[in-house]
Amino acid sequence: MVSVQRMTSELEPSFNTCCQALNAEVAGLGTTLAQIPRTELIVAIKQHTIVGLAQLQGNFLAKLLVLPRYRRQGVATALIKACSAFCRQAGYVELCLDTSPSLKAALALYHKLGFIPAPAHQRSDPHALHLRLDLSPKSSK
Repeated sequence: MVSVQRMTSELEPSFNTCCQALNAEVAGLGTTLAQIPRTELIVAIKQHTIVGLAQLQGNFLAKLLVLPRYRRQGVATALIKACSAFCRQAGYVELCLDTSPSLKAALALYHKLGFIPAPAHQRSDPHALHLRLDLSPKSSK
C-alpha cells in the first residue's frame, strides 16, 4: 500500500535517502534533485520509505519520479491523483505537464488518467508533448 502526502520536515531523513537513489535517475534529465525548486513536493511512501515524488509549480507537474523497483505498482498514479487533488483544492481547473514522446509507459499512464494534448506554454521544451488534465467540477477524473 502506498500513501501520499505533502513534504514535511519529519520526512527529511527519508527524503534525503530517497534523493540519493533518485539522483541517478534525474541525472539523465540533465539535473540533480538539489536543482529542483521545492515549490510543492508530494511524496509517495511505502513501508516508511519515500519511493517517489512529484513536484508542482502552481498547476504544472514539473517532476514525477518513482524509484525503479517501485514502478508499475500504482505509485505514479497515486502521486498524480494527489497532485490533482491538491491543484483542485487550490482552485486550479487543470493540471499541466510536459513529457518526452519516448516515454511510452508514462504516456499510457497519462492517457489512462485522462490527460489530453495541450498547447505549448512559454517554458516548454519544443520537443516535449504538452498535456493537460481537466480538474473542473464537471470533470469526473
